[in-house]
Amino acid sequence: MPAAVAYAQAINCIPLRYADRYHRNYATWKLRLDPVYEAVELALRDTRLPTLDLGCGIGLLAQYLSTRGIQTTIHGLDFDAKKIASAREASADHDALSFSVTDLRQPWPQHQGNVTLLDVLQYLAPTERAALLERAAQCMAPNGLLIIRTGLAGQGWRFRTTKLIDSLAKLLFWMKSGPISYPTAMELETLLQAQGLTLKSNEPLNGKMPFNNHLFVFRGE
Repeated sequence: MPAAVAYAQAINCIPLRYADRYHRNYATWKLRLDPVYEAVELALRDTRLPTLDLGCGIGLLAQYLSTRGIQTTIHGLDFDAKKIASAREASADHDALSFSVTDLRQPWPQHQGNVTLLDVLQYLAPTERAALLERAAQCMAPNGLLIIRTGLAGQGWRFRTTKLIDSLAKLLFWMKSGPISYPTAMELETLLQAQGLTLKSNEPLNGKMPFNNHLFVFRGE
């Protein structure tokens, strides 16, 4: 695994790995504005369990964690073949990173370790969301972490903004599907605790973004 680099260097060098100009620009602004990458890095800092990144997109989380020296292999799954191709190209020199085209509603490769699930749940119907979370919980190793970042259902302006931006992402062809429904904190906690996971933390995670995002960290038993 390449040597870890400082945060400022990481957010400058990672976008340059993407040949697609749109993906390169996206990576530049996403890394600068979205606090989720630092938050996941902090959560995974003390683990060396393999990590499965569900809904990985262009592999930006994997790139960031690897560049910052997190000692875990990462396999990313996403149903957008163009994004997976971009993730593979950008990660050609990173042996610990791999990516597959997979619809998360279908079976995926066996895994035991950590699981990350960032900004995915709103694109699933409640029954599909429950099934996905149950399968994610089954991939947890003892003391492994399930890290979820999601917009939560609500009534305020942050929730309305979240829905608007998610819908625009579909209209602008960044996402292949639009938002269907948003979970509540109680829904996530009830379902995953029933799967034997322990909630470590649930915190707002908006940074400079005007969204209703929260970061959940669950631990496997």
